[in-house]
Amino acid sequence: MRYFTRGWANADLTDDEVDAARERYRRRLAAIGSRLPPEMVRLADDVTLHDAVIECVRWHQREQRLELRLVALTPGPGYQTVAVTYCGAMLGRDRVESLRNAAHDRNACVLYDELDVSDADQTLVHRLLFAPREE
Repeated sequence: MRYFTRGWANADLTDDEVDAARERYRRRLAAIGSRLPPEMVRLADDVTLHDAVIECVRWHQREQRLELRLVALTPGPGYQTVAVTYCGAMLGRDRVESLRNAAHDRNACVLYDELDVSDADQTLVHRLLFAPREE
């Protein structure tokens, strides 16, 4: 995680550091917004993955396609299923295993997520931080 680190989630930072991380992420989203696909803008703006659980992980290595299905809280009472498909995903075995571990651990939930674009090669990046572990 670049902005919402484990230390951030564990309240290891001062209030000023927490506010600064939020502001840096807000500025980053504003800077990269035009480079994000519309679905990712919607994910950033309209979907809260905080406390979401992974219901399903499907990794299609040959096609480099990752499919995630998460169950997340809605802004009002209730839950929603969020399906995300990453085409051209560049994941190693360890990252796929981390996602599968989070999916199999019924105590695991998303603490925070970050959307980003790599400045080096314009690759879309979606980072997930889970409780009690995994990233």
